Amino acid sequence: MEAWEEKQFESEIYDKLLEAETEARISDKRLSHEEVFSGLRCRIKDRTGNV
Repeated sequence: MEAWEEKQFESEIYDKLLEAETEARISDKRLSHEEVFSGLRCRIKDRTGNV
C-alpha cells in the first residue's frame, strides 16, 4: 500500500470511529461482542461461501 493510500485508509477509519463514538453518546443501545460479530460472520459467509 502506498503512503497516500495508507493515510486515506487511516482517515476513513478515524472518521468511522468518530461516527461510532457519536452514535454511542446519543443512544443507550449497546450490543455485545457476539451480537456484532455473529452478524458480520454471516455477511462474510454469504459473500464468500465460507468463514
